[in-house]
Amino acid sequence: MVANQTVWNIFYSYIDEFQNTANFSESDLFHKRLRTAWQNHQSVTYCLYGSKKHMMSTLFEKQSMPFYKFGETINLEKISAEHWIAFIVERFQSTGKKITEDQARIIIHSVKAHSYYVQQLSHLTWLRTSDSVKNEIITLAIEDLLAQNANLYQLETEMLSETQLNLLKAIASGITDGYSNPEILTKFRLGTSANISKQKKVLYEKELVDIRGTMFEFLDPAYELWFKKSILRIPLPFPTF
Repeated sequence: MVANQTVWNIFYSYIDEFQNTANFSESDLFHKRLRTAWQNHQSVTYCLYGSKKHMMSTLFEKQSMPFYKFGETINLEKISAEHWIAFIVERFQSTGKKITEDQARIIIHSVKAHSYYVQQLSHLTWLRTSDSVKNEIITLAIEDLLAQNANLYQLETEMLSETQLNLLKAIASGITDGYSNPEILTKFRLGTSANISKQKKVLYEKELVDIRGTMFEFLDPAYELWFKKSILRIPLPFPTF
């Protein structure tokens, strides 16, 4: 006796940096046609990835957008430090080079466990290492990382208004909330409390800062390092954890 068996063949389509489609000419029309086509597909699952949180939220959570509530939204958490440490140490060992767990942790901590920058900084450290990683090599690798992105960071900074720049200076100085405090308004020349609310929104929409509750922080950890070094003139110390 042979039992009947149904085999489901599901096709998975993975699309990275989907938020970039918002930059297409007539992007709204493109999204409308894309959703219409995809809604008629059978046995297909679309996984749409994006690194720009604000833009992805606009595409899928703003009611006027074609992809509003198109599917489930999942915010991926950062990879844990312990997973990164094991991975970095193993990759160095596989090429005949040595990095300690503490040094791997410093790399992760320096860029706040940002996946792209952890890999890039690890690679730059690996390139400068002949056999065993020295602490000074990590500092030089950070300098390399900032130099690679310096032109982009400079351009982004030059496009800021004076108040937006001053607000970033406050954040880079360790002030993450309480911007309406008269002392902070005066010290960083932030203008009025009403203007601060407007400028915070602009910085968020520019993908320069992230909001965590009532606190603001740099979205790009490498840009934060560059900003402190180039704008606030704070020398880069050897990173610790």
